Amino acid sequence: MSEAAGLRPGPNNGPTPRFPRWYAWWRLHDLQDGNCATCDAPAYAIDHDYTTGLVRGLLCVVVLRCG
Repeated sequence: MSEAAGLRPGPNNGPTPRFPRWYAWWRLHDLQDGNCATCDAPAYAIDHDYTTGLVRGLLCVVVLRCG
């Protein structure tokens, strides 16, 4: 999903500076129709891999706390 959103890992294990976080959030929001990547709840936060920094998608509050 991160390649579809145009995001790449940066030096700080996050999206590169050319994409502001708000842009990444709204782009993923559009791609996921405003829903969590694992369930149908409303999306809440950007999920990323802590090792590579790649963005995996948006998660809801419940999945974010359990993950």
